[in-house]
Amino acid sequence: MPEDKKKRSIGVKAVVGLICLAVAAAGLFFFFSTFQLKQILVSGSTRYTDEEIRDLCIYGPLSYNTVLLTRLQKQVDLRDVAFLDHADIVYVDKNTVRIEVTETPLAGIFEINDYYYYFDRTGRVTEVLSAPDEIIAERVPYIYGLGASNIGLEHVIEFEYPEALNTIVAIKNAIDRYAICPDSVTFDEERNITLQYDQITVLLGQDKLLEEKISRASAIMPGLEGRTGTLHLETFSQDTENIVFEGTANAGAWINTPDGEGTDEEGSAETGDEPENAEEGGSDSEE
Repeated sequence: MPEDKKKRSIGVKAVVGLICLAVAAAGLFFFFSTFQLKQILVSGSTRYTDEEIRDLCIYGPLSYNTVLLTRLQKQVDLRDVAFLDHADIVYVDKNTVRIEVTETPLAGIFEINDYYYYFDRTGRVTEVLSAPDEIIAERVPYIYGLGASNIGLEHVIEFEYPEALNTIVAIKNAIDRYAICPDSVTFDEERNITLQYDQITVLLGQDKLLEEKISRASAIMPGLEGRTGTLHLETFSQDTENIVFEGTANAGAWINTPDGEGTDEEGSAETGDEPENAEEGGSDSEE
């Protein structure tokens, strides 16, 4: 009799075990089939295609499950890839994740002996290339006129004067905010700053009111499309009413007025002053 009870007990345990295994298997099947990765969104990448970012971030046997991917591999270190810092993998829904890319926060580019040194907002050189990267150059300006040393990969640049990096970063922040990245930023011996936009030269003068100067330039630039000359902001102050664009020979001077309207005047002019003995020309709008 005891032997029969023992056999029945073993049989019951075996059935319970099989049921548990079946439930676990069904649960795993549901989990992996329900949270199967089918769509990958990408944001924040200007240098690499979505497909390239996916290849860099999605890998491994568990990467095709949205829950496991966003829990076990939620951040990917991309510092060994040019111009990238890291990527966050974010759960969107049961079949979709989004890769949010953070690019290296570049501040400027030095061109030295046919090499291109890309440095970040701390002054650290993050990339050195033998040919310019045209995509990066669309959002990061070349820096000219500054003396600097200790320029090498992963080195922190030593500028000729301590405030130089802060000035570069302030300019970069402003041109990012107003989406008007220049081709280059040039410093002269007196630390006056010039921005170059194709055929338009913008004189900012000293490192004062940079945010306000670049904000005003961003409002004026659309009205200068197709022109060649110099926009004078070097003497800009909070009280400045007129901002003058001095065109090339026979192009006249375009004066931006506080009411948002522009006027053309023949000859040259200084910021804030009407050209003397000028004949009145046509009128342009700031926008």
